[in-house]
Amino acid sequence: MHVVRLFAVSLTLSAVALASNGPLPLSASTDTRNAIEKADAAFVDGDRQLALALYKGSLFPTELKLAVDQESLDNDDQYRAVYYALQIWDKELNGDLPIELVDRVEDADVVVRFVDSIPERGPDALGLIQLEKSYRWSKSMHTVKCKGSISIVRSAVGGRLTFSEMRDVVMHEIGHLLGLGDIEKTGVLMGPLERGKPLSRPTVAEVEDVKSLRQTLRSKIRLAETPAP
Repeated sequence: MHVVRLFAVSLTLSAVALASNGPLPLSASTDTRNAIEKADAAFVDGDRQLALALYKGSLFPTELKLAVDQESLDNDDQYRAVYYALQIWDKELNGDLPIELVDRVEDADVVVRFVDSIPERGPDALGLIQLEKSYRWSKSMHTVKCKGSISIVRSAVGGRLTFSEMRDVVMHEIGHLLGLGDIEKTGVLMGPLERGKPLSRPTVAEVEDVKSLRQTLRSKIRLAETPAP
């Protein structure tokens, strides 16, 4: 039995050239792209269980359970921001959001907490997702487990975040979970938040990139699950 632990953290990413072995969108994060490239290499080498584990670790075919740490809340808008962020992504993806909102932190794979600051990202950071993916595989089986957290600041330069700003920050971090990277362009969900200019939803291009990425992963999984001749 093999065990690998990979850590995916919200980082500022630049779009790079696509890997030649798959039609990944340019907006795919470096972590997502690296995992898929590693899975492709495992498939070519005949290690299908490792390939399946890595593909599924990016697709999340089984819903991740997400909870809000109630002890971190100091107003109702914070919970509502998480709830509506998930609702918006689910609507944009036509029900294909791989996340279920649950009540208890103890039952969750990912926990959202509202915090005063995110020291590891500096004073301008508004959100951070930290996700650990644990892969186990053998010649006949594979498992993937995910555990992590999303931190959202209560206040930043310019004062407390409004409901709309908190919702946009949560949607941004969910975009990372879905495989998108940061970009420098403003006016898009995965770009820097402009205070006082909420977006309310991901752009059409961002939604299409997530859909394309998930379709590509499903195709790769079907191929890896097809018995070798």
